[in-house]
Amino acid sequence: MHRFVSLLILLTLTLGCATTNSTRPTTIAKPEIEAFLVQSLHFGGGSVAPATIEVRITNRAKVPIVARRISIDSPGMQEYTISRGSREIREVINPGETKRVNIFAEATALTGITNVTEPLSLRAVIDFESGKTVWREVELMMR
Repeated sequence: MHRFVSLLILLTLTLGCATTNSTRPTTIAKPEIEAFLVQSLHFGGGSVAPATIEVRITNRAKVPIVARRISIDSPGMQEYTISRGSREIREVINPGETKRVNIFAEATALTGITNVTEPLSLRAVIDFESGKTVWREVELMMR
């Protein structure tokens, strides 16, 4: 019984910490997030290629927001995948302004085929703050 109670307390604390400040305040409009592969992937004779992803963030709120961290990966891909790339930043984005940030990662061919045709599926995870409020946005895109 003691173990069960300890596990329940640990689970409650973990869930409580994971959800604290993780959602955007209702007073702040959701930022527009777009991510693009900057150049075509060129695997050459190997199975790994450099991949530069440009992330564009437009602040649609009436107050400045700060982008603090960006992570990019490509879940669910069949022919190739983009390894998780992340970057710690501190970009102040004023209302109506768009900022561009490049994330450097690697693409890996999964099937041995280096002439890939599959559309890129990207997931961008961005940590924001405004004042003392901190939250995370997750955006899935197909390119």
